[in-house]
Amino acid sequence: MNASRGLTATIVLTLISFLVASHLAWLNPRPGFEIYRTIDEWPFMWQYNADAGMEIISAAYFPEGFREYPQRINRPLYPALSWLFGAVIGTVASPVADLSPLERAGAGYIVLKIMMHLLGGLALVDLLRRRLSDRAAVFALALVLLHPHTIAHIATFHTTDLQILVPIFVLWMLVRLVERDASEGRSRRWWIDLAVYSFVTGILMLGKQNFAVYAAILVWALALRRWREVLLSIGVFLLPVLLYIVFLRHVGLTYRNNEIASMDQGTWVLELLVRQPVVLLKTVLESLGRFMVNAVAFWGAIVFLAFVALGHREVPVTRRELWLLFLFAGATWAQYLAVRRFEVAYMVGDLSVYVFGLAAWLLVDRWFRRPPVTRVIIVLYGAWAIFSFVHLPWVSPWEQAYRERGYLETRLEAVEDAAQ
Repeated sequence: MNASRGLTATIVLTLISFLVASHLAWLNPRPGFEIYRTIDEWPFMWQYNADAGMEIISAAYFPEGFREYPQRINRPLYPALSWLFGAVIGTVASPVADLSPLERAGAGYIVLKIMMHLLGGLALVDLLRRRLSDRAAVFALALVLLHPHTIAHIATFHTTDLQILVPIFVLWMLVRLVERDASEGRSRRWWIDLAVYSFVTGILMLGKQNFAVYAAILVWALALRRWREVLLSIGVFLLPVLLYIVFLRHVGLTYRNNEIASMDQGTWVLELLVRQPVVLLKTVLESLGRFMVNAVAFWGAIVFLAFVALGHREVPVTRRELWLLFLFAGATWAQYLAVRRFEVAYMVGDLSVYVFGLAAWLLVDRWFRRPPVTRVIIVLYGAWAIFSFVHLPWVSPWEQAYRERGYLETRLEAVEDAAQ
């Protein structure tokens, strides 16, 4: 693929998605929800996520914000990067504007979200171009960046966008390792790359504990008897969280996994296995059904197109890769079960790289080879994604319920006092 074409498509689609998402208030996306107004004068970056206030304070006062909000202490990646980017922006802007910690963090979050989706888009295109045509790869990119999940979270102070982005990054790194192994063998450089990629994967888990893709790759590698590689990868993979725990102790904080400590994610399976195995079996069966229902809810007709593509005799996936896909799907379901949030459709989103990639291959490379047809499909898809946020009767942004600033200021005072 022409590199400039992939870059241009990624930039344009990312900016379109961010432009819509940052002005989502005009669509009345959550009637009755008390929104967080970032700017009173204009509905830009208004937040429709209940955790947005906690996230932005954690970023504005990193790491001291975790004293007031320990729920996010195990997810430091976005707060740390937003704080860092915000500090740079604040320094550059200091001659003309004295930005508050919240304003710096907000600006840092905007830069971070756009950057992550640009990098994710480029990784996706580079990943898919190996098996799909250029047009099909860009088509799949559009399916990802214009999907309602992306629009809902690209301008939100939260980590939910990593549900799709983490698997893209990890699979991209895996493919590069496999290709280098095939061309150069197990050179010293290859082992260094394995260590670097494992370390980066560990860092990504500090953004969102989305283990499914990495777990699937480990099992896949073990099936290929790559014992040394797996041991090295796991060891390096754990380094970021260990270093982070040391950092927390240095600043007088203690690591805590809120998902396990407060929500019993993962541990509830063991408890039911010992005490109520029949209930566990029923829950497992229920989760399988809900997983499939959520797959349809999240991807719509696209998931059916992906299954049709898998049944095609020319499907662009090798037998070994199908085995990895099977493991990945199983790991995604296992993660879905462990989290026990069966009502949350995006928990199936890890598999998006396969679902969108296969659907794009079928639609562009097999069914509709003429560009005008696929362009119309993308336009209709984007329009559907945008209008899925519209709720009637329409309510002006300024008439929508919003959270009083007094609450946020109280929390800010608590964080500032703790930081002194």
